Amino acid sequence: MATILLRYFTWYYTYTLLLRFFNVIELGFISYFIYLNIKNVTAKKIILVIQPLFFIYCLFDYLSSKQPSVGFYPAAVECIIMIAFIIYFFFEMMQEIIQTPLYTIMEFWLATALLLYFSGNFFLFVYSKTMIKAEGFLVTYKYIYSSIIILKNIFISISVIFLNSTLASLNQHKKSLSEESLAFFQEL
Repeated sequence: MATILLRYFTWYYTYTLLLRFFNVIELGFISYFIYLNIKNVTAKKIILVIQPLFFIYCLFDYLSSKQPSVGFYPAAVECIIMIAFIIYFFFEMMQEIIQTPLYTIMEFWLATALLLYFSGNFFLFVYSKTMIKAEGFLVTYKYIYSSIIILKNIFISISVIFLNSTLASLNQHKKSLSEESLAFFQEL
């Protein structure tokens, strides 16, 4: 995404602003996915509070920087926030879903892909901040980033494979209690 932005917005100031805007949008969409899939009202309120705070932090970081930069710190903060959201999502998922194995649910694989992506990117941002001037850094960075993206895409593909079983599970839960009890008594 960054290379596409740089190609069309060759002015570096616009490029860095768009990257920061992308961080805010990315956090917004993924936290919305988590918001829709969790039940705890307090956790939902925390998600709603963190989003504008993150936007303010990104804006402050952009305006306070002496020269335009990619924004390693907002990206690292975004990764930490998303890792925390996803870990909570897994926690709630393990408490709620006890009848079916988690690995058969689409949301599990999607959250796993996102957890891998954000944790990999977090360590990559930390690595790049300390090693950016090292010789051979760009080659190593590309290999690590490409590996993270490939693994993320594999897990997203697995989530698409389990989409049908997730939809079947949803249809099963829409049955009324009388239908379920009728089927139970017919088996006896």
